[in-house]
Amino acid sequence: MPQTGSFEGRFADGRQSRFFYFDDIPARRLTPEILTSEQALEQAKTFARAERTLGGRQPAALWSRDEMEALAFIAIASLMLVMAFLLVGLKLIGAF
Repeated sequence: MPQTGSFEGRFADGRQSRFFYFDDIPARRLTPEILTSEQALEQAKTFARAERTLGGRQPAALWSRDEMEALAFIAIASLMLVMAFLLVGLKLIGAF
């Protein structure tokens, strides 16, 4: 199909290739995994740079498991607070 395709990231050691799919027609881009050609090319370049720099090793995690759990707790608490304010606001205007 015109204006659609993929970029392939190959590994020198024979691991399975990684593909970056794109579709430049927005009506056909039905899932968030499908990128524009510019986005797919940039991701493929970033992937290639990381492979070259790290030599296939995974980068260290940005946050520890405890930090991730704390962030998740804060996100849930914030969401609950917003919902409480919405309920109070709806009661004040007499919605229920």
